[in-house]
Amino acid sequence: MKGAILQKGEKFYTDLLDVFNSIGNIQNEYNWLITNLENCIWVDKKEVFMNEKGFKDYVWISGEELTKIQEENYNFQWIWGVFSGFKKDVSKDEVLKNFTWENLPFANGYDGFWKNPISIQHPLADIEIVAWDSTLTLLISRDDQIVDRFMKNKSYAQSLEEYNEEIVPTCKTLSNKLTKKIDILIKIGDILAKNKRFSLAMKQYQKALDLLPPPKSFWEINTRIYVALADICFFTGKYQKGLDYLFEAQTCFDVRNDPFIMLRIGQCFFELDRLDKARVYLYRAYSTEGKKIFDKDDGKYLEFLEKSL
Repeated sequence: MKGAILQKGEKFYTDLLDVFNSIGNIQNEYNWLITNLENCIWVDKKEVFMNEKGFKDYVWISGEELTKIQEENYNFQWIWGVFSGFKKDVSKDEVLKNFTWENLPFANGYDGFWKNPISIQHPLADIEIVAWDSTLTLLISRDDQIVDRFMKNKSYAQSLEEYNEEIVPTCKTLSNKLTKKIDILIKIGDILAKNKRFSLAMKQYQKALDLLPPPKSFWEINTRIYVALADICFFTGKYQKGLDYLFEAQTCFDVRNDPFIMLRIGQCFFELDRLDKARVYLYRAYSTEGKKIFDKDDGKYLEFLEKSL
């Protein structure tokens, strides 16, 4: 099994038709389970991907039909999505057996991408393509030649295993001197936020963020700053901006499954009436910490989740 990560050299991420071309257009040899969808509403035939509640928990589609939809929507960008490919002799019933909405393949929060040996989420899948928040594309395959072909055709693609060895371990801490400066700014921001002086608090957090050398996602402390910014947005009703900060917080790989971040993401989605997404993230927080993680927040979030289970 091999993997590749593509996060530079493209006009945008993820153009699935371009990915298919880069792996030799073998997608028709598979049926596809598509999960963790987001922001594909402009695609023709959106009823394939959505229902009256929003994005479907999953879509089962042939390679031929998926290719046709992509060709009809040239240069279409997938923001989030996990595309799990199965050989044609594997049935939909086999694929979905023992799987429910809460354990279907997902992108944000799955640690198996970021540690070696890498893994495909569904045990019956042969290939997995991941659209990651419009910032990168992941490809993992049990057939090493597919990944080799992708990397040959995408000169900026990198071995995911090498990336994990070289990049992920650097997501740690800064020098003590710089950390102290940032800590002071964060503490000042915390005091201001506690006293509901949110505008001034955000300025302190932003100053702390500006002290981080690029790329900011390498530094563990960025999580504290982004979560603090997200909290202010949450408590002032700026839920979409809060989501933006929370997803930034998760760019440090050590915290992708942090239950509090999952909780707050779920709450923001709930307030935006995107209940399909809210359910998924609230469940991830609940499955890690249980009911206690909801203790300090409005009971409506736990009530919603319990009714959804």
